[in-house]
Amino acid sequence: MRQLLESQADPAAMLLALMVARRGQLIPRDLAILERHQAFERLGIPRARFFQLADRALTGLGGSDCEHPWLDERARCYLDGLLETLVDTRQRRSICELAALVLAADDSASRVEPLVYHHVLAHWHIDPGAAAR
Repeated sequence: MRQLLESQADPAAMLLALMVARRGQLIPRDLAILERHQAFERLGIPRARFFQLADRALTGLGGSDCEHPWLDERARCYLDGLLETLVDTRQRRSICELAALVLAADDSASRVEPLVYHHVLAHWHIDPGAAAR
């Protein structure tokens, strides 16, 4: 799979982190899935950079404060701003596919985890079935 353009690697990593984070944290089991599917290489960033970007994204979205079953206006605005920076359709699908792999392996997804994922899919008009392939 083609790497992301350098200019889009940061927002893509941030979005991926937001889609797979549970209660504002990245879980080792989920990170192992991302590693197994070469997510960091596909993003074009080192693993350590992914953690930096994930921390920034989770803080921007509200981190562990986002445990309610909806995205408040501030969180939606933050998320939508990130979504608008990633314009390549193949790159959008790629991070959605990576997130779908993590979510599919998770038998106890938090409320927020799929909420952000489905918000991303709806914003980009990506069919959930297509993302999960």
